[in-house]
Amino acid sequence: MLRATSGGDAQQLAAQLAQILSDPMADPMAAEWIVVTTAGVQRWLSLELARRLGSSGAGRSDGVAANLDMLFPGTLAKRVLSPDTDRANDPWHLDRVAWVVLDVLESSAAAADTRLGPLNRLAPGATRWGRARRLADLFDRYLLHRPTMLARWAAGHDVDGADTPLPDRAAWQPHLWRLVHARIGVPSRAPVIGCRSRSPIPSRSPAWPCCLASPSLVPQPPG
Repeated sequence: MLRATSGGDAQQLAAQLAQILSDPMADPMAAEWIVVTTAGVQRWLSLELARRLGSSGAGRSDGVAANLDMLFPGTLAKRVLSPDTDRANDPWHLDRVAWVVLDVLESSAAAADTRLGPLNRLAPGATRWGRARRLADLFDRYLLHRPTMLARWAAGHDVDGADTPLPDRAAWQPHLWRLVHARIGVPSRAPVIGCRSRSPIPSRSPAWPCCLASPSLVPQPPG
């Protein structure tokens, strides 16, 4: 059963999610799966749920949030479609990709690479790690929503999701993707998801995952 709740107040949506999670699953040791779209939403929602779950009474904010598995959409897709993958050693895990992006940007070759030039200029207060983490998050979203585009990038074609050539100002994206892809050295998740799309949902997954997201997720275009 799909249950969808919409609203313009994120705190109210978090409160409704907490009410749903307050009804425990049959297996008390099983983690709840909660899908979030960004690291910021993950941190905020964790704090909101911690205020509400297990509180000492109505209107109190002394609760605790435990055994909640906060997943990004790409992580959920891989966990469901490729349940046998060892997530601890997954080279395409978002956190691992962030370190690879940082390593690529910190290399001497990148410093002399004119196509990566804009990425080497930081705004006041910004850090290279913060930039690498955001770029890794961008690639993770592309893996979920634009797998065909990434396959074209890997083949050397600088195109967008509609297979239209990218303008010069955006050419750094496929170039950086190919550098990261080569540094990791194993295929990305996109083709794995494509070939495992008929796999059954693993029995250890919860009856239904919860998702808190804005309506700005862009679906993959057909074709």
